[in-house]
Amino acid sequence: MSVLGFFSTVGLPDTLCVAGTCFIPIEKPTDVPDPEVYRDAEGLYSIKLMAFCNHKGRFTYVTAEHPSNWHNSRVLLATEIGKALQEDPVALLHGKHIIGDSTFPLSEHFLTPFPDYGTVGQKKAPVSAEAVHLSNQLSCEGLLYFIQHVPGNE
Repeated sequence: MSVLGFFSTVGLPDTLCVAGTCFIPIEKPTDVPDPEVYRDAEGLYSIKLMAFCNHKGRFTYVTAEHPSNWHNSRVLLATEIGKALQEDPVALLHGKHIIGDSTFPLSEHFLTPFPDYGTVGQKKAPVSAEAVHLSNQLSCEGLLYFIQHVPGNE
């Protein structure tokens, strides 16, 4: 079970999956009203792939249809998972949560890194930014890096 895997691997309790994104290069789209929204920060045309992975780094959900210049929070809200999180997160997650990086919206059900500057209080946060980062590195981001560097995608 993914929840037990995240806890035993990186010490993150009640974590169902992690989310990550990457850019997939494409030719300039001709069938869209504004092809420029598909330009990434490097000026190349691409789409944003968003993936959710379990503790073993296996994809549990993937979407690759949104413009590369959309923010991760916008892409998330446009997915089936994002819509379900808005409508009824308890029914979707059963009291568990998803981990993402700081480009995702922080919520009760979608956790992102929060640096501990020691100003919040004396009590240490149960989930550190380092644990979240390690979890992402171990699962989704590693696979997304691999996808981006498959011969022909570079």
